[in-house]
Amino acid sequence: DRKVDFVVWETGMGGRLDATNLVTPLASLITSISLEHKEYLGDTLEKIAFEKAGIVKPGVPVFCGCNVPPEAMEVIRAKAAECRSEVTQAVMPEDASIRFEDDQPFQTFCGGKLALRLPGRFQRANAALAMLVLENLAGRFHFDLNKSVTALKDAVWPARFQVFPHENLLFDGAHNPECARELASALREVYPGEKFDFIYGSFADKETDLFLKQLIPLAASFRFVKVESARKSRTPGELCSLLNGLAPEIPCSGTTLEAALSQTMPHRQVLCGSLHLCGEALAIREKADYRSSRY
Repeated sequence: DRKVDFVVWETGMGGRLDATNLVTPLASLITSISLEHKEYLGDTLEKIAFEKAGIVKPGVPVFCGCNVPPEAMEVIRAKAAECRSEVTQAVMPEDASIRFEDDQPFQTFCGGKLALRLPGRFQRANAALAMLVLENLAGRFHFDLNKSVTALKDAVWPARFQVFPHENLLFDGAHNPECARELASALREVYPGEKFDFIYGSFADKETDLFLKQLIPLAASFRFVKVESARKSRTPGELCSLLNGLAPEIPCSGTTLEAALSQTMPHRQVLCGSLHLCGEALAIREKADYRSSRY
């Protein structure tokens, strides 16, 4: 109905058996590969890469993210060779500088040619991959690449290192150990030397111990909440017990999400563990803003 020029089809999980495989695309993208959904995709990076490489189509160029590991790239390149498809891997921009505008972090890189309101090394990786694909498409379809650069600069992504500066609050939908590692890296980069009061909840099928291990070095405290969903969530009690086994010196407590968000804490508060949880938190904030606007 919208008559768009380009559509981004996101694969639900894996790729080989995903419904999006019915579409023959202009380009195939594999952003990252990690040990997630092992019960469905396999228990090694090579097995997971095989499933994800199932999106590769004959003659369609393949673009891979900066952080796709070598053993996974080997599998992807083998599949692409079968399909006679060219493979290009993005290169991580290492020259980033951070500044603040209205208390919001802002990063520039690639010699100042690219800028993002989305902080963190993982967002630079995303931007590098996006620009690689856009350069290819611009050469084939003759659109103005400068507009894409401007769009990247203006991009806002809820629950992806989303900063609420006047409330000392940050939401990030990190939900697996790889994401937790990237979140910890971004926190160190943007707020060097700081400790954080974490609000955390997760679904029961997540590798919670590996996730928490990434955040423990940055933690002043943890408050654990339940994710309200039809899916099974870890209870605050379970999470406290888990943390006590990993880092008994860090204070923790169980609470509700609404109560956690209403508390004033001595350090910057970081909500993470689930995009679903961040969605709940955004809804709570929106409801609170609506109530306050009526009086």
